[in-house]
Amino acid sequence: MLHIEAANPVPHPADRFRTILFYYEAVKSFFIHNCFLYTAFFTTALFCSCFILQLFYFVLYFVTERMPWFCRFRRFTDAYSPPKIKSREEQETQEMHLSTDNLEKRNPKSRGSFLCCLILILAVLLTACAGSGAGTGSAAGSAKAESDNNAAKPEQGSSAAAAESDVSAAEPESDGSAEPLRIGVLKIADSFPLYAAVEEGLFEKRGLQVEIIEFQSASDQSVAYEAGELDGMMTDMIVQSLINKAAGEDGMRAVAMALGGSPEEGRFLVVSSPSAGIDSPEDLVGKRIGISENTMMEYLVTRYLEDLGIDPGQTQMVNIPKLTLRLDAVMEGKDIQAAILPDPLAIEAVERGCGTVIDDTKLGKNYSQSVFTLRRSILQETPERARAFREACDEAIALINEDPARFADLFVEKANVAPDLQDAYTVPSYTPSCVPTEEEVDSIQRWMVEKGLLEKAFSYEEIVEQP
Repeated sequence: MLHIEAANPVPHPADRFRTILFYYEAVKSFFIHNCFLYTAFFTTALFCSCFILQLFYFVLYFVTERMPWFCRFRRFTDAYSPPKIKSREEQETQEMHLSTDNLEKRNPKSRGSFLCCLILILAVLLTACAGSGAGTGSAAGSAKAESDNNAAKPEQGSSAAAAESDVSAAEPESDGSAEPLRIGVLKIADSFPLYAAVEEGLFEKRGLQVEIIEFQSASDQSVAYEAGELDGMMTDMIVQSLINKAAGEDGMRAVAMALGGSPEEGRFLVVSSPSAGIDSPEDLVGKRIGISENTMMEYLVTRYLEDLGIDPGQTQMVNIPKLTLRLDAVMEGKDIQAAILPDPLAIEAVERGCGTVIDDTKLGKNYSQSVFTLRRSILQETPERARAFREACDEAIALINEDPARFADLFVEKANVAPDLQDAYTVPSYTPSCVPTEEEVDSIQRWMVEKGLLEKAFSYEEIVEQP
């Protein structure tokens, strides 16, 4: 007779292990592909914790209101609490002045009910989203498994990598020459050739982009250069030397002259107050002269007096950096009796009654120069950009000198000429294809060392880039 086993035989231990492993993998896969469920779980736990805290708040509220012994204990603790915590009497007095609506909002029962409803609604919504996220996670898991199977095909993988490398090779590398040259300027006559070059499209004609950035003061301009926001600037060689001292290898060199190629360019006047009684340079002895300390202004006054045989130490130089304040001070004649001013403020001072003590265009020597500079890194890495910049400036200067009237309106706007000086202060002439001479550079360097502005003078090659 055939023996029949029981309907539910005892499973083999290996089968039990496989069953446990199956459920373990199923649970692990479920949680891996349902990250949103994790978020819902922890969020629900957070809201449940808030609910428990709110319930504890209710209990504490009813205990303190209905149990006299606990109320006495609370009053005892309030008596020894910091002053910033109000007593119960003060709170009740303050609540008497609130409206009925505010009292309802401050009622912990109504506020707790609202919070409980909000927590329950959010918990239901998160649970529903978690259920939909589970289906999405399963589908994502299937897609991931399919992509893993496809990734096992080496031929397709190698072809995709080859295609990606071809696309990367087809992309052109960024060229530094495509970036614009950022040139910092002051709105004065010295910067005008740059404006004219932009207006005439002379930079674009040479495939060069130039961005002119205007500043209100030379100090702001220097800070921007040291911060790496400028590639060059219109400045003088004193400011240039100070920047090179701070910047080290990332300094600048002069590539072209702005104003000062000849003694007639870039005029400065030492003017006297109308009431000072100063008629000649010798009369400046013992007088107070308004300057801007450690700048081209102080250098010029020092060199004027030395070349005229006057000891600068016999005069008193007063630091008034702002030009308009210096003009007002010399007109008043109290704090200073003389001052150095550039055009067009020098023209305005003379028209307002100041006397001309020194005119540097009549001294027979070229004292002041302003220059266009570029970073050394640009000069070394992209010399063609520096060459195009210099050529565009030279062409702009040639156009200005050929027909100054053509640029009169642009000059008034960009050189910041006051309306009442437009007739007296016309477009100046500029010298093309010019850089400072070794004698001019050496004179400035020696003065800066004497003043203690530099420990060691820069060489001519460190200041000027030869064409």
